[in-house]
Amino acid sequence: MLYFYSLLRKKIPKNSQSLFFSTTTCLLPPYLSPNTHSLILHHCTSPHSLKQAKQAHAFAILHGVFHHSPSVSASLIRTYAKLGYSLTSRLLFDQSSFKHKSILWNALIRAYSITCSYYNAFEIYNAMFHYGVRPDGHTLPFVLKVCADVNAFEKGKEIHGLVFKLGFDGDVFVGNTLIFLYAKKGFWDAKKVFDEMVERNIVSWNSIIVAFSDNGCLSVALEMFLKLNSSSGLKLNSVNLVSILPVCAELGDEENAVGIHGYAVKAGLDKELTVCTALVDVYGKCGKLEASKMVFDEMVERNVVSWSAIIAGFAHNGHAKYALNMFRWMVAGREKPNSVTVSSLLPVLVELELFDLGKEIHAYGIRRDMVSDVSVTNSLIDMYAKSGCIEEASFVFNKMEKGTVVTWNTLIRAYSITGSYYNAFEIYNAMFYYGVRPDDHYVSVCT
Repeated sequence: MLYFYSLLRKKIPKNSQSLFFSTTTCLLPPYLSPNTHSLILHHCTSPHSLKQAKQAHAFAILHGVFHHSPSVSASLIRTYAKLGYSLTSRLLFDQSSFKHKSILWNALIRAYSITCSYYNAFEIYNAMFHYGVRPDGHTLPFVLKVCADVNAFEKGKEIHGLVFKLGFDGDVFVGNTLIFLYAKKGFWDAKKVFDEMVERNIVSWNSIIVAFSDNGCLSVALEMFLKLNSSSGLKLNSVNLVSILPVCAELGDEENAVGIHGYAVKAGLDKELTVCTALVDVYGKCGKLEASKMVFDEMVERNVVSWSAIIAGFAHNGHAKYALNMFRWMVAGREKPNSVTVSSLLPVLVELELFDLGKEIHAYGIRRDMVSDVSVTNSLIDMYAKSGCIEEASFVFNKMEKGTVVTWNTLIRAYSITGSYYNAFEIYNAMFYYGVRPDDHYVSVCT
C-alpha cells in the first residue's frame, strides 16, 4: 500500500498516464483511503483522462468512500471540470449529501472558474449564504479570482469587505488574490493590500512585482524584486525570475539580467525551460546575441516560445540571415511556428527581399488562423507595401477584425511608400470614423 501511495505522489508524464492507470488498476489493494482516491484523481489532467476519471469515480463508489468522503466528492467535481464536463460536476454536487460543508461549494466554484462559467460561479457563491454555509479561507480566493477574470471590481470590493468581517484579513492566500484582483485596474490598491499584509510569502512578492510591471512601472517592479532578493528572507523560484527578466529586457538592464542569470545557475534553475527562454529573450533585447545563443544552445529542451525568442533576437538586432536560418532549423526540428514567430520573421524576409517566401508564410498563417493576430497583420501589411504590392496590403487590412493605431499607421505608411498620398489621407480620415485616434507616429508617417 505504501509503495502504491508513493507512486501516486510522483509526477506522471501526460503521455504515460494511460499506461500508469492500466497498470496500477491491477495492483489496487482491497481498500483505498480518501487521500489515495484524491491523489488518483489529481493525475487525471490530460484531455484524454476521462476514462481514467470514470474508473477512479467507480473505485470510489466501490470502496464506499464516495458517499462518506467530502474530499473525494470535491476532487471528482474539480476533475470533471478540468476535463470540460462542468455539467457532470454540477450533477455530482446536486446529488451530494455534503452540501453543508464549504469544501463542496469551493470545488464547484473552482469548477465553474476552470470552465470560464463565471456567472455560475457567482451564483454558487451567493447560494452558499442562502444554505447557511460559511465561506472559508479557500472560498474567498476562488471567488476573488473569478472577479479578477471578469474585471468585476465592485463585486471584488464587496468580498474584500467580507474578508474583514469574517476575519480573513490576515490570511496570506486571500491577500495574494486581492493583489491579483486590484492589479487588473492599477497598482495603488494592490500596493495598499501588499503593505497591509501581516504575512507575505513568495507569491505575495511576485504578485506585487507583476502588478507594477503590468501597469508600466518597470523600475519600481525591478526595485521590488531587488528588495525581495536582499531583505525578505525568502528563496526565489523560477516564477520570480521569469516575471522579472522581461522587465530587465524592457529596461535594457543587462547588468541585472546577468546577475539574475548567475542566481539561476547557483540555485539550479538554469535548466528550466521557462527560465532559459526568458534569458534568451532578455539577452536578445539587450543586444547580447552571443549570450542569447549560448543559453539557447545549452537548453535541455525547447519549445515554440524558445525558438521565437532566439529568432526575434537576431531579427531585432539586424541579423536577418541568422534569424532565417534559425527559423529553418526550427521547422526542420518539427516545431510549429506561432504568431510571435511569424511576426518576427516577416520583417526579416522584407530585409532579405524574400517576398515569395513571405507570401508562403502568409498562406501558412491563414491555414493556422494567425492572421487575426494584430502583430502578424501589421507585419504582413508592411511586407506587402515594401514589396510594392499595395493591393495585397490593403486586402490584409480590410480582412482584419480589429486593428490598432499601429495597423492604421502601417497602411498609411504603405500608401506613402508607393506615392498614393490621396489614399493615405483617405485612410487617415477613416481612422476618425472608426473611432481610432492618431498618435504621434502619424506625423512621421506623413513626412
